[in-house]
Amino acid sequence: MPTLRQLHELYMAADKARRAHLVACGRCTAERPDCRDGDQLNLKFVRLQDQYLAAQRQHK
Repeated sequence: MPTLRQLHELYMAADKARRAHLVACGRCTAERPDCRDGDQLNLKFVRLQDQYLAAQRQHK
């Protein structure tokens, strides 16, 4: 199980990758990924965000 810090780093890396894709992709928007890569990056970001926030709540 990753530590809270590791989850944060993974979560931030996923956000950075997602945002970089949004800049480069002509089809995706921040509100709606519209290609396979954008959808996969967004799903990874959301999954890691959920894991990080859940771990943060348990840590308190």
